[in-house]
This record gives sequence, structure tokens and C-alpha cells, in this order.
Amino acid sequence: KFEGMRDERLGPALESLGTVYVLSGRVEDGIQSLRRARKMWEAHPERYRDRLDGNTQLFETVSGYLTPR
Repeated sequence: KFEGMRDERLGPALESLGTVYVLSGRVEDGIQSLRRARKMWEAHPERYRDRLDGNTQLFETVSGYLTPR
């Protein structure tokens, strides 16, 4: 619902939501939220370098929850 907003708090909120999804077993939804957060930060990589690095680490952690197909 907040996709079109330009509020700086949206990225961290999406990342938190993604983490909750993953921990509750909704891995695909979690990945989608993490990607949305990343997309926001990639618009200004110089400004959000630390957020992008943290997001990369979260994706590495999430990969442990994925089951091979």
C-alpha cells in the first residue's frame, strides 16, 4: 500500500516486514519485501550504502531458509 510513498522509513519497514515473513515461514513474501526495500535504496546507492550492505547480508541469511527445488 505504501509503495508510491517517498518516506525514508519505508525501506526499513519493508525490510523488517521481510524478516518477519521469513521467520514465520512465508519465505517468498519475505524475499519480495526485502527486494522492495533494496529497490528503494538502489535509487540512491551513495546515500544508502550501509542499508544496501545490510540488505545483502539479510539475503544471505534468508538463503538458509530456502529449500532446494
